[in-house]
Amino acid sequence: MTPQMNTRILAVDDEDAILQVYRDVLGVGESAADSIMARRRARQSGAGGHVNTLQYEVLLAKSGEEAVQIVKDQVSQGNYIAAGFFDMKMPGGMDGLETIQIVKKLQPAMLVAVVTAYTDRTVEQIGSYFVSQDEWIYFNKPFTQGELKQAALHLVTSWNKRRDNRQAMKAIRQTVSILKKSRQQAEELIQTLPNETHLQLLERWSQRD
Repeated sequence: MTPQMNTRILAVDDEDAILQVYRDVLGVGESAADSIMARRRARQSGAGGHVNTLQYEVLLAKSGEEAVQIVKDQVSQGNYIAAGFFDMKMPGGMDGLETIQIVKKLQPAMLVAVVTAYTDRTVEQIGSYFVSQDEWIYFNKPFTQGELKQAALHLVTSWNKRRDNRQAMKAIRQTVSILKKSRQQAEELIQTLPNETHLQLLERWSQRD
């Protein structure tokens, strides 16, 4: 059974106008299921499947502290947040990087957009806060609606692909473990058989390898 697509996004900014942009731009579009069907129809019609709109579940926070509380609430409900957009400059409390550090401890798989209009930190300095460089992107203010949509689509799609890959690898490891256990049990059973039968079965088993 294919897992449901996770389109949950956290947006953190101290400006109400920017939060409204996140709500207006990312909260309008097709549902995840409708988007998948639209992609299939586009591929079947030869349109190439260029459908890049999803309706996201957008969680908004005006401060780092509020963002951390939202993530804690989501964790308590068993929900994962696919992506977060974090403004770097938020006066009066935690800045964006401090918020990201705490949030990533709560939900390590979340992918991150570092949103800033300033150049007080280099890309290398920001990157040092992350375990892997492929788990974040640099996102400049001011941004266009198209840039925001594309960034959200990229992060959310990447999160879902990573989750699916982790689940596939887990299933493979479980299958390998079962096969190893079955072989071990078979070999133990062979040991209890008469010597002649024992040798015949071992010979057949080695031929299978």
